[in-house]
Amino acid sequence: MNLADVAQWQRICSLLEIEGMTLPWARVLGTQRNIAARDLAHQRFGTVTTLFDQARQRGDIVDAPDADALAAMMVDSARIHLGGVLNATVRDAKRRALSGALVRCGSIEAKTDAHGRVRLLRLPLSLPIGVTVEKQGYATLRNQVAQLWGPDVLQGYRFSMKRGTPAKPSSKRLSEFDGDIVPLSSSRVRSVEVKNRPLRVGDVLYFFERLQGGDVKLSSYFRETQDGKVIVPVWRLPADTLPQDAATRTSWRVTADGLTPVAVTAFQLARLRVARQVAAGMKRAGGSKPSQLKKAIKEFIKRTRTLRTV
Repeated sequence: MNLADVAQWQRICSLLEIEGMTLPWARVLGTQRNIAARDLAHQRFGTVTTLFDQARQRGDIVDAPDADALAAMMVDSARIHLGGVLNATVRDAKRRALSGALVRCGSIEAKTDAHGRVRLLRLPLSLPIGVTVEKQGYATLRNQVAQLWGPDVLQGYRFSMKRGTPAKPSSKRLSEFDGDIVPLSSSRVRSVEVKNRPLRVGDVLYFFERLQGGDVKLSSYFRETQDGKVIVPVWRLPADTLPQDAATRTSWRVTADGLTPVAVTAFQLARLRVARQVAAGMKRAGGSKPSQLKKAIKEFIKRTRTLRTV
């Protein structure tokens, strides 16, 4: 096997990390167009469709992804390309590989292979993130990685576990509004209507539906976790919460006086998430002194600069 063959198999293997991808489809993309997982999102939809149609006509594949499946895979390709990657090896105290150890970052998790290795994708890029490692017969390991890089940078982490009793699963709810980092899982994010929870001052909501009775539904731009799943909280509010002529698909900021219309971009939302993370970190550290505030401002500027490069 020469270097070209090795590169080709690397592309095919990377494509299999895309949700819904099959080996025959990955072979078509990896061999016919030299496409890797991070490249699929940048291809023209019609070009990829034609590529699969031609492969089916030649008999290289039995079936091809339909339009919805292909669109979903291209979106997942973008998430992989723009997300951070955790390449980890888990060992015991004697440096022996531990297979079957569960490695979790927020809602994204996977088990180590026979060599104690695991690879987690679609994680927050260039931000600190907590890592939890669990295995029966070993004490639960919790660590924090300062920042993760994208799939183009190969960086590995090693975690050593000690014998002991695993900690009970944490039921702590993570919330981007509270400054937590909520990684996106490979499964679809669900919308969940919240009950008996007031609106949060500082939240940014998306108005997506006006019901027949007049009530309105708005979802938060800040994601949460519930039972290990990533959710988007939704509020059902009385009709008079918004003006009668308020249009759907608009954004509203929660203030002490009610809801105010606001225009937001993806970059502005990312800045808001970072601001809440920095504020939460300062609060946990008990920071209120001018020097701590200055440090928090520097951290915010540093992280938002990183956002512009992603």
